[in-house]
Amino acid sequence: MNRTVLLALLGTLVLTTSAVGQGSHRRGVWFGAGIGGGSTTGEDSGNEAGPAVYLRAGGTVTRDFLIGGEGIGWYWSSGDEELLRTSVSLAMLFYPVPRGNLVLKGAAGFAHAETKRPTEEGGMFFDVQREDGFAFALGAGYDIRLSQTLSITPNIDLVGYNFSGFNTGLALLSVGVTWH
Repeated sequence: MNRTVLLALLGTLVLTTSAVGQGSHRRGVWFGAGIGGGSTTGEDSGNEAGPAVYLRAGGTVTRDFLIGGEGIGWYWSSGDEELLRTSVSLAMLFYPVPRGNLVLKGAAGFAHAETKRPTEEGGMFFDVQREDGFAFALGAGYDIRLSQTLSITPNIDLVGYNFSGFNTGLALLSVGVTWH
């Protein structure tokens, strides 16, 4: 592909995205769902990577401020070992540029962790630990508008988990679909 065709395609994409971006598209109820992957590190684990999902839903307070609920799930497995991290949080989304597509997120809520490892005796015996605690998250995303009400949204999230027995963190990269 030559440089002129590449520049023409890039220009068309920018103009199309800019044209779709006119007007307020954030109003009423909104919903988002996404998939991706993440890596955890903490007192109970090494640096494991695994798949992640999220679901978000809520209401629009203003064009630039949304509030709702968010659920995040992450899983890792290797042989007989498994880690699961989930959270259900109150999420606040803020668009710092009026009518812009950059979104910043803060969330806080409840967390759950499950760790399954073989016991020292081996065989079919496993040690399963379950902990409930507190989760907080900071994130950023960018709405790539497909229509007035539909966007593809790549996200990066940093989630911290605090449990009575340990603390852990999770870094997530995901791509979702957002309906406004």
